[in-house]
Amino acid sequence: MPNEITVSGSVRISKGSMEFSRRMSSTLTMVGDALMHSVQLIGDTHEPLVMGDVTVPGAFLFINLSTFDIQIGKDVLGSFVSSFKIPVDGFVMGSNLDIAAPYAKCSDSEGGYLESAISQV
Repeated sequence: MPNEITVSGSVRISKGSMEFSRRMSSTLTMVGDALMHSVQLIGDTHEPLVMGDVTVPGAFLFINLSTFDIQIGKDVLGSFVSSFKIPVDGFVMGSNLDIAAPYAKCSDSEGGYLESAISQV
């Protein structure tokens, strides 16, 4: 069945005479049938995200539940390469994760919790 995934969001910025707002939405067809949802404790050394049965990541949502920044990226020859940072109480979502094996890293040795949902493309 087509259009099983909907990704939508909005942003509004207003300061002084500056104004900007935008609403966006896209619908996607999910080719596979895997969906992963978890809350994972992320340490200060990069570690793989729990992917469950998802082999080709598609639509995604990451919510930072911690009191420290969390970065999402990939491992390149044992080194962490960050793709984006999620600030405290922040979130990132999109229609194509484009990282085959995502990793995460917390900015503090205490670690932090990351909620994630990733669909199969």
